[in-house]
Amino acid sequence: MENAHKHNIIVDSCTDVSENADVPDNYRRVPFLINVDGIEFRDFKLEIKSLLKAMKNRKNKIVTSCPSPADFLSSFSQMTNNFVVTISSKLSGAYNSAMLAKELFLEDMQESGLVHVFDSKSASAGETLVALKIHELADKGKSFQNIVDEVTEYISKLKTFFVIDSLEHLAKNGRISKKDSIIGAILHITPIMGENGDGEIEMKAKAIGWRPAVRKLIDMIGSYDIDFKNTVLGITHVNALEKAMSIKNDIMARYSFKNILVFQASGLSAAYADENGIILAFATR
Repeated sequence: MENAHKHNIIVDSCTDVSENADVPDNYRRVPFLINVDGIEFRDFKLEIKSLLKAMKNRKNKIVTSCPSPADFLSSFSQMTNNFVVTISSKLSGAYNSAMLAKELFLEDMQESGLVHVFDSKSASAGETLVALKIHELADKGKSFQNIVDEVTEYISKLKTFFVIDSLEHLAKNGRISKKDSIIGAILHITPIMGENGDGEIEMKAKAIGWRPAVRKLIDMIGSYDIDFKNTVLGITHVNALEKAMSIKNDIMARYSFKNILVFQASGLSAAYADENGIILAFATR
């Protein structure tokens, strides 16, 4: 039985916390676990600076554990439209966990609630924009199926990019070779990474230095067909609010987005983008 008035938005903790927008009451976060040299961090109201400090001193690869089906299941509600958003299924098992939780919930609850799981095919700022899109449509009184259809289309148009301080962090986590990391450090190469349209991460561009990389990324926005006046852009920062606000101002000077939201990175986003990392997301037309 569909209930268009009650809805829950359940997200894994690769979504980020808004610096300038209220978090809805019906917004539930299901945490990842992050292990740094044997120290386990639960990504729920996590003190990011303590995680970054452990990351800076680590010797081994960071290990993350996605939420279990039981974690997702406990966040679902009866007589409610439950919308779940996960990090890209190509990057984590969170989507599969949520899908199993959905099966268990519907078997037990039968007609007393609805569940849809969205594979964001993104992470961080991109995944957060998906959650906010669900909230926007639900607030407009859209039906369960209309929300599913419109958000699925939104995901297909979403673009997510990130700029990080150095290649060393990606090398330590096995994303690139140590040799490439050393060459990058010598040449001061800053990579611009992004999703490939199917939820996987690839190198989009690179520049000599962090600021030129950001300028190149801002230039890249103009190469996409965007309905600026109806599009929200999200910026996530890892302990770098001043940089994020500077980038926001630069983007506002160039493009007339409907709104630009700035998010503080979750623990999982911080674990991969590292300190001073910037993630940027928006949807094309």
